[in-house]
Amino acid sequence: DHRTSAGRCLGELVKKLGDHMLPELIPILTAGLSQEHPENHRQGVCLGLSEILLAASRAQLTDHMHSLLPAVRQALCDPSEEVRVAAGSAFDTLYKAAGAEVTSDIIPALLSELETNEHALDGLRQVLAKQPKILPAVLPRLASPPMTAFKARALASLAQVVKSALQPHLGVLMPALFPALSAEAAEEKESAVAAAAAVSQAIEDDGVHLFLSETHTGTMDADPLVRCGAAEMAGIFCGTNKKVYDMEANIPTLLAQLLVMFGDDDVRAVKSAWTAVGVVAGQIPKEDLPKYVKNVREGVGAARDKQRKKDKSKEMQLAGLCLPKALTPILPVLLQGVLVGATAEVREEAADALGELVDLTGPDSLKPFVIQITGPLIRIIGDKFPWQVKAAILQTLAIMIRKGGVALKPFLPQLQTTFVKCLHDGARLVRQRAALALGLLMKLQPRVDPLVLDLCSGTSTAEGPVRQAMAEALRGTLLTAGANISEPVRSKACAALLEVLKESPDDQELCETVAKTLGILANILPEEDLQLLLKACAPTGSAAAGRSADRRNMDAVCVASLVKHAAPRVRGPDSKDAYAKVCVSLLDSTLKDDSAWVRLAGLKGVGVLGI
Repeated sequence: DHRTSAGRCLGELVKKLGDHMLPELIPILTAGLSQEHPENHRQGVCLGLSEILLAASRAQLTDHMHSLLPAVRQALCDPSEEVRVAAGSAFDTLYKAAGAEVTSDIIPALLSELETNEHALDGLRQVLAKQPKILPAVLPRLASPPMTAFKARALASLAQVVKSALQPHLGVLMPALFPALSAEAAEEKESAVAAAAAVSQAIEDDGVHLFLSETHTGTMDADPLVRCGAAEMAGIFCGTNKKVYDMEANIPTLLAQLLVMFGDDDVRAVKSAWTAVGVVAGQIPKEDLPKYVKNVREGVGAARDKQRKKDKSKEMQLAGLCLPKALTPILPVLLQGVLVGATAEVREEAADALGELVDLTGPDSLKPFVIQITGPLIRIIGDKFPWQVKAAILQTLAIMIRKGGVALKPFLPQLQTTFVKCLHDGARLVRQRAALALGLLMKLQPRVDPLVLDLCSGTSTAEGPVRQAMAEALRGTLLTAGANISEPVRSKACAALLEVLKESPDDQELCETVAKTLGILANILPEEDLQLLLKACAPTGSAAAGRSADRRNMDAVCVASLVKHAAPRVRGPDSKDAYAKVCVSLLDSTLKDDSAWVRLAGLKGVGVLGI
């Protein structure tokens, strides 16, 4: 190329005759940068200028700096991209010779022309591509608030050339971008998103911790726009910089930062965090999802604890779990943990976490996921897993029944069979939770007679702790679905339970559960059966004499339960005075009993009656 050869010749001349040639060459070259000359002419001038700068000594450059700086500055804003590229090389040579003086002259000039000269930004790109270390001279202008669409576009453009040189300056850049990412204006937001993507792509492995530190600070900021922008930035980073997924240690940090925002007061911040969590979880390989069960549980727990300080209600819900498709981002993590967790501990924690998640989810948001959650849980509980896993799944299914309601009707037969089977499990906690879940399930079951008869039979004839589980399940069923039981079955249940009290006086735990169950049953018993019940559990005169302390305790427990659950029948406007007198008489006698347990049981009944 003739221009290259000519440029080298100029360089050789300067090396040999620099002091004589430079005063003549520089004005000629400077004049050659005028727009009157064609593009290839101006490009050749820049090439020649670069060769001269390379060949000149430091002292010679210093002497002619007043002429060289305007020439390079002019070339960096030239309409021709080729000229600007060549000018970038000339700047690089000049910078190496004069350093700070070059920066302080050219950079402010380029920055001042950014909004008036469409080519100034690319000139700045050429400069930073050659010398990324001068970035600190550029950032204060571009990262100063407010972050306009123009500044954001400039940052996006420059980030592509400086790349990892941006990392030490994330503390300046990211806080400036956060509010812009939450902007209402479409142009400003789009420009900020482009800038955030460019900055994210520039971050290398050793800069991720700096990024996470800034997003953490942003998500904790008092300004909701900053919190929203920090969550947006995290999502953009995870969607554009795949390096983060090569470092498992960083994913828990991201999940922790974002999930805690599910309880944020600002709706936009919640939505941004929810979207970002979806990006993070969506990029994790399916086989690795169970590794993050603990992190998801801790993140949701942190959001719950934060919300609890503001909302003391029993049915607390997280804003992030009341959005449409609320469970989409994190449900796969927990389901995979339950289904294919590497250890029983992982499966147990996943099941517990799933229950906590469901409990904090709004009913409308939960409805689309009922089948997706319930099916796998039923399938897993039927496999041979440790009792801890089964207990966790049963607890989650109970929460699903309470929150999911009629949406679970397709699973009624399977759930009932599963719960009844678990009543025979060897682990006490499994039996207890199965009994509780079965009672809740019956609220959805229109036909409960067959189950009530089976439970009565089991309470009467089963062996060992299974009897207790059957009694607890019967108690729960009567509480939730007593009105659906036919009168003949109610009468049979009453007779069977009274027989258990009579035949099993040594099993105190069983008898106490049966006594409480009889009190619940009293509310729906026919008159004749209610009279028999009161006669059996609140005897008078000679019938009461000679009863053991244990039996007197059961009588008191039964009557206390009766006045609690069948109050309208013993002290309401339609009640019979005889029933109330019998109950009051029994409870009054318990307060004078020799046994502390009898007095305590009677005191509970007195508290219900308010006497």
